[in-house]
Amino acid sequence: FIPVTKGPASPLTMRAPSWVIDPGWSWELMGPEQTKDPLGFQIEYGAEFCEQISAAFTREEVEGMLDRGRPASLNREPGRSYEGALDPAFTRERFAFGVGHRQGQKLVADHLEAMGATRGRAVQKREALEKIRALDLKYGRIRWQVDQYAGEPIAQDLRGMGVRCEVTPWSAGHKRAVYSALVA
Repeated sequence: FIPVTKGPASPLTMRAPSWVIDPGWSWELMGPEQTKDPLGFQIEYGAEFCEQISAAFTREEVEGMLDRGRPASLNREPGRSYEGALDPAFTRERFAFGVGHRQGQKLVADHLEAMGATRGRAVQKREALEKIRALDLKYGRIRWQVDQYAGEPIAQDLRGMGVRCEVTPWSAGHKRAVYSALVA
């Protein structure tokens, strides 16, 4: 969605799918993504919304889970098993990644980070991958998961850097199952 203002009080909003507005769009590369998860593809790239997808947690629930007194990044604890996840983006969205572990019934986010594009400068892929590699070393050569949308090139780059990374298909059904488990 691109909000366009026309006059002082009459906003105009245009909606266009990625393949219409992205000059670098490639059906050859993205067609398989549509086959894997048609609904997720329409939501992610087709500028479509659906009633089945909603926020997993309210803002109040998220605020209640935060411990604002702790450091932004926790140290590695010997004997703990850590996992990492990343959601790459380079221009409009944030390139987000994090490391976490399970502590009894709780999930602990040990490190969360999001790199955003700045004016005229997209997120630099090499910089983001180096940060992920450093976290991989800090937390003991962990397993990383990247979502399926353009994730394979990122996973290949990370594997080339010695980081264990796999592409995970985050379909709408998979997301619902994960969020339901988190809520429970």
